[in-house]
Amino acid sequence: MNNIVVKNVTTKNLTSKQINNLCNLKKQHWKFNLKNQLKWFKKNAFEEDNHILIYSSFILIGYVHLGVRNFLLNSKNKKYILFRNLIVNKKYRNKNISSLIMRHANNYIFRRKKIGFLICKKKVCNFYIKFNWKIINKKLNKLSDHKSEHMKFMVFNNKAGNKIFFYYR
Repeated sequence: MNNIVVKNVTTKNLTSKQINNLCNLKKQHWKFNLKNQLKWFKKNAFEEDNHILIYSSFILIGYVHLGVRNFLLNSKNKKYILFRNLIVNKKYRNKNISSLIMRHANNYIFRRKKIGFLICKKKVCNFYIKFNWKIINKKLNKLSDHKSEHMKFMVFNNKAGNKIFFYYR
């Protein structure tokens, strides 16, 4: 595949066109219309969140949203990076775009010396495990302000140990 371009852009620096493009891309996986995708984005993408955008010939083909959030560890407030919305355009799947996104996301988390945290369905855990993410025990680690009863918790670059209380917003 030629002309692959990777861009890291904070929410406050995204153009309206980029936001529309990434919301349209998300529609391929999550069955919400553009209006609902935009509403979700406005509510959940904070100004300093990072968005990794993958382009091929000026077409957005891959995306992930990384945002700094808080967690409690031993009654101390700390920061982690919330990993969400990894999506690859259906026409570009099985071309290692998701691997490219994961390498960039892991590098972003590692360079900032933060823990990466995501929630996902069990069926995709093995994908993240290939990139050194680890499943953590939901009984020891809690997630506030987000439904997750049928989901798995995973972390990357975790040197903090167990018993973490994550805040999603």
